Amino acid sequence: MSLSLKTKIFSSLEEAGSTGLLLEALATSDSPLLLFVKGMGVERIDFFTKDSEIVDRWLERLAGYEFLFLEDPDNFKASELQWNELDPNSNEELIVCHIKEAHPQFDQLRAHPSVPPMMAPLGIPEESRLKFLQEIEIQSPDETLSRFTSILQEFRTSVKSIDPLVWAVLVGDVIAITLHSKLLDKAVQIADEHRLGLAPLWNNSDRVIQIFSSYDPKGSEISLWAKIFATLPTPQLINTLETHLGSEGEPQILKLMNYRALHSPEELVEICFGSKPLIQKILLQWLTPHWKPFHYGRLLNSLDQALRSSADKDLVRLWISALVRASKSNAFDDLAKIFRPKFFRIWGTKTDIASKRMILNAISESPSTECREFLRKIRKYVQGELADHVEKMLLAYRQVKS
Repeated sequence: MSLSLKTKIFSSLEEAGSTGLLLEALATSDSPLLLFVKGMGVERIDFFTKDSEIVDRWLERLAGYEFLFLEDPDNFKASELQWNELDPNSNEELIVCHIKEAHPQFDQLRAHPSVPPMMAPLGIPEESRLKFLQEIEIQSPDETLSRFTSILQEFRTSVKSIDPLVWAVLVGDVIAITLHSKLLDKAVQIADEHRLGLAPLWNNSDRVIQIFSSYDPKGSEISLWAKIFATLPTPQLINTLETHLGSEGEPQILKLMNYRALHSPEELVEICFGSKPLIQKILLQWLTPHWKPFHYGRLLNSLDQALRSSADKDLVRLWISALVRASKSNAFDDLAKIFRPKFFRIWGTKTDIASKRMILNAISESPSTECREFLRKIRKYVQGELADHVEKMLLAYRQVKS
């Protein structure tokens, strides 16, 4: 588990002067794990221990949950997992995750399940709008939907020049109420019928979140549900995720991101290589299974760039993981070259030493035979603190073997 994440947690607790840590304080930054935890609905974490081993054990378990979600989101059941950390002797809760049970908007929708958002700027008098809402409150979801589809048809035929944004928002509102009413098939049908007209809607992230939060698809429904967002460009989807961390639609955005990673990995690969570091960290967690040998050269260049221009340990760790996934033998050979003189022009500088430290920390998180041979190979090139670090890592291998 990343040392920087644990250090960041303890530092934040110390600065706040309390045991509680709001996910908003951390998950908007650079931790894929905290992004995942926040996406699962965790709002606050209370730490009643400063024992490093206990926190490590808890982080490792959460990392395992993240892996399970990325591998098989359809069958991932967050409610059945152990998010808290208990004392094995007394069963006392040492780390407590507070998960929001329901969103205020959801509560309101349960009270009035047939009332749609309908915020399209149609110029309807307020009195008429309120009267209309009162009428449909007593209707069934099917009756309400039928009424709204009729409004779509009437609006399209009666208005000579329709503002594309107004039309897109109106269609989006109908899709939202359809999803609120759990009529997934009908929502997909409406989205498909008006797919060309929906394009302006995707530029309004708040309305996009409204549609995402309207319905949480079951595993067997994801492929059908994803068709609603067929015209939502992936770069805009990523931007929505970045700007709406912790929103009520975030779990569904994660599901759609995972679906696209499984079905269109090369599109995400291209976006990843051309994005800023924050976006790269979001995408790299989904792309782990999809790196191939033909990606290797670009991955090596991306790692080189991250080492030269960033002190971001998590980003370096993710690029190294991708590099190893693409070609394990080549990865360890090229990483070893970094420890030799003149491989980089920054040899011997503080930046160079920091880069090597980040590489060693990343390598230590995934022990293997190749890792041990890598450490033996570079031992003669390191000095001082780095040499001590390498010896400690090799000693750990010998202890495991004995």
